[in-house]
Amino acid sequence: MTDPLIAFLIELDKDEALKQKYLADPQAVAESCGLTPEDVAICVKNDTKAMAQRAEAEGADSIQISHAN
Repeated sequence: MTDPLIAFLIELDKDEALKQKYLADPQAVAESCGLTPEDVAICVKNDTKAMAQRAEAEGADSIQISHAN
């Protein structure tokens, strides 16, 4: 997986502690994980459409974005 945003989303779904921190402060967690400002903005806006498009482009279109609040 080469897309850092998709790798981050997968990690969120695997790591419950990270997920809870993300739900409390998406911007801080996304930034601390090294995402680009554009990817941080996608997370902060909870732009599931952009997330799904990126997942599809990575061939990970079966990923479920379950961290959304």
